[in-house]
Amino acid sequence: MRPLKLVISAFGPYAGKKELDFEKLGRNGLYLITGDTGAGKTTIFDAITFALYGEASGDSRDSSMLRSKYADPSSPTEVELTFEYLGKKYVVKRNPLYYCSKKRGSGLTKKVSDAQLIFPDGRIVTKYKNVTEAIIEIMGIDRNQFSQIAMIAQGDFQKLLFASTDDRKRIFQKIFHTEKFSKLQQKLKSDFLDLEKQSEKINDSIKQSISGIKCDIEDPLSIEVDRLQEGILTYEEICVLLKKLIAKDTKNSEELNSSAEKVDKELTEITKRIAKAQEQKKSEDSLNAASDKLVKEQEKIIKLKTELDECEKKQPEIIKLGETISSIKAELSEYSELEKNKTNLKKSELSLAEILKKSDSLKKNIAEYKEKIESYKTLLKEISNAGEDKLIIDNQKQKIQLEEKNLLSLKGLLKEFDDTEKKLVLAQDEYKKRLSEYENLKEDYDLKYKAYLDEQAGIIAENLIENQPCPVCGSVLHPSPAKKSQNAPTKQELEICKGKVEDAEKIASSAANKANILLASTQEKKENILKSFEEMFGRRDIENVKKLIQEKQTEISDKLIEISKKLSLAEKNLKEKSKLEKLIPKMESEFEQFTNDLNKLEKKSISDEKDIESYKKNIDLYTGKLKFKTKSEAEDEILKLEKQKKSFEDSIKQAVDKHTECNSEIEKLKGIIESHKENLKDKTDVDIEAEEGRRSELETEKKSIEKKQRDIAVKITTNSNILKDIGLKYEEASEVQSKWQFVKSLSDTANGEISGKEKIKLETYIQMTYFDRIIAKANTRFMVMSGGQFELKRSEQPADKRSEFGLDLDVIDHYNGSVRSVKTLSGGESFKASLSLALGLSDEIQSSAGGIKLETMFVDEGFGSLDEQSLQQAMKALTDLTEGDRLVGIISHVSELKERIDKQIVVTKDGLNGSDIMLKTI
Repeated sequence: MRPLKLVISAFGPYAGKKELDFEKLGRNGLYLITGDTGAGKTTIFDAITFALYGEASGDSRDSSMLRSKYADPSSPTEVELTFEYLGKKYVVKRNPLYYCSKKRGSGLTKKVSDAQLIFPDGRIVTKYKNVTEAIIEIMGIDRNQFSQIAMIAQGDFQKLLFASTDDRKRIFQKIFHTEKFSKLQQKLKSDFLDLEKQSEKINDSIKQSISGIKCDIEDPLSIEVDRLQEGILTYEEICVLLKKLIAKDTKNSEELNSSAEKVDKELTEITKRIAKAQEQKKSEDSLNAASDKLVKEQEKIIKLKTELDECEKKQPEIIKLGETISSIKAELSEYSELEKNKTNLKKSELSLAEILKKSDSLKKNIAEYKEKIESYKTLLKEISNAGEDKLIIDNQKQKIQLEEKNLLSLKGLLKEFDDTEKKLVLAQDEYKKRLSEYENLKEDYDLKYKAYLDEQAGIIAENLIENQPCPVCGSVLHPSPAKKSQNAPTKQELEICKGKVEDAEKIASSAANKANILLASTQEKKENILKSFEEMFGRRDIENVKKLIQEKQTEISDKLIEISKKLSLAEKNLKEKSKLEKLIPKMESEFEQFTNDLNKLEKKSISDEKDIESYKKNIDLYTGKLKFKTKSEAEDEILKLEKQKKSFEDSIKQAVDKHTECNSEIEKLKGIIESHKENLKDKTDVDIEAEEGRRSELETEKKSIEKKQRDIAVKITTNSNILKDIGLKYEEASEVQSKWQFVKSLSDTANGEISGKEKIKLETYIQMTYFDRIIAKANTRFMVMSGGQFELKRSEQPADKRSEFGLDLDVIDHYNGSVRSVKTLSGGESFKASLSLALGLSDEIQSSAGGIKLETMFVDEGFGSLDEQSLQQAMKALTDLTEGDRLVGIISHVSELKERIDKQIVVTKDGLNGSDIMLKTI
């Protein structure tokens, strides 16, 4: 993929429409994207990525946040990219979802996301998702792969360079999608642990079942049961023992059943004899009681017949009361009409009074609303432009605030400059002091060294031994050796002095380096201050900078106070306008409703007056005709008469009921007497007390037998169930154990947990293959950039066999033949290593994606840590990347790169109006 032309509008830091013609950069070679920090260099790559995939390159940049804060409300946020792939030209255009200020009025308007892709044959694909899918199909890679291949962010890959095995695992899992192997490892381990728990659970269940075997303590087989519960017996012995227990208990159960049948038979016969004797005794008692009661009931019925005849004499009076009640009831409807007319009269009078009251209130409201509506309309007209006023003031305030921010930034730069300048003075003083110390020590050493040389003969004479040859003349005789001066130093003293000189020289050199660094930093900070000062005040003269800043700060503060007052008033007017725009239509509607309500009330008052006159006439008519004053009085009279009538009727009914009930009781007693006489015809004498005693003995014996039967039944059932359950569980345990051994072997292998072996998991093993390929590709660059000194190498030996390894990284130093950790590399060396690793990863992803062709790449920052030689080596490696018709863009603000690379995209930052782009092809 080769970008040909990029057009961005209101995107990121770019307020207006900006165009980049990549074709002017040529078909291959390096070009530089340079500019101030935060100006928007990386945004160029973000725009390309967004055009292709609908997302920015970094995970922290959401597409809904891409609209420029500097943009005019009328400027659309969109990106248009013309690119070439495999010799064919495509045009893709996108805009994100964003909100911008309304052109008229206050508030925000929403712009929905959209996209369009034009194919070489003129075919057009639209809609956000459809365009993204088409781009992936054309290029064969998704957004993540494109970002990893096309953008080399040095900082991200330095993290990969120094990462541990665990950290690299997570990184490679995301890049190469190896999480499925991790899930397989976890699934195998989970399965084997589940089977282990299942096996333990089955064994515990078998033990639990065995502990429940039923056997009497006095039974000889209880000894075998104890051995079983102690885990001594085998499965076959357990089965034999349980079958013996079940057979023995079954035989005892049959014997108890026979005894129980005999007892039940005798109990049945005794119970029959007792029941018959008790029934005869009960019949005798009942016969005597019924005979006595019959005599009393026959006397009672004679008296009740007399009372009944007396009550029936009141029947004519009951008929007369009924006729009177019917007559009064016939007139009740007319009483209802009278009450209805009275009620309606009262309602109409109240309604008329309420209507007159409401009419007065409505007339007052109509007058007040008319006056207020006119007043509100006049006020609304006066503040109709409140929204536009607020937007203008908001923009003015933002510009002043940005100016204030830039001023504070300049103050910060001044403070940093002052602090650094003070440190520089101290460092220079320290250097002078250390240099003086070194020069004094050097002068002292030189004097001592000269004295040492001058007295060399004397030093040699001190070491002469009689009959041993002289190191100068060879003579074994030393008749007159030279004498050493008392002030000449010894060789040991000279060495000590020399060491002090060397230490002082190192300290002075270190102090010089520190002062030099601070001097460079001071000059750089001064240049930054001059730039900022020039941008703000239009000149580079900073003699009175603090005074000018203070004056400017006072001026800005005054402006902010004034603009805040205006903004507060504008916001107040805007709220008032919004309130009036809602209130006036509402009040007009209410005014119209008041008028309509008043007309309705006037019509209703005329109707109520007519109804009142009619109700009064009807009331006079009914009052002269009816016997009682109200319906309530008539109903009270009816209740009184009905109560009297019911009292007579109830007395008759009670007399009839009592007579009938007594007659029925007499007949019932006669039947009972005859029945008991029949039961006593065949009466026999039985000793009930003796029979009850024998039955009690038999019931006690029966309960004892039943208890033994239940106990034996529980033992038989329990032991039979245990026998069956143990058989099933032993079979299940065998199957689970076999499966557990198989799954555990698989899990240990996949999770790198085989005892005595290297701790390499399946996912790590797969990632090691990818890592080896990446390292091989990375070393083709790293060897070049390091001048043949360094080569990356995956560590093949773990620190110990208990720790997981496989993705640790070492470096081979070919200058001394050592192999050491990459963490020992210096800053410049680690940059070259991480850049090489990033390029290797890019090559591997392209290869994994089916050999896709990308004819453009971006390298982001990191060159500032390189010395001159390292920078040349890195540039050579990047230049090699451009072979084969490829463009490589370097995103950096390092000044040395500006001198080396002719083709440049220069990004400049304006604190008020956003960033700008300029293409230079010198």
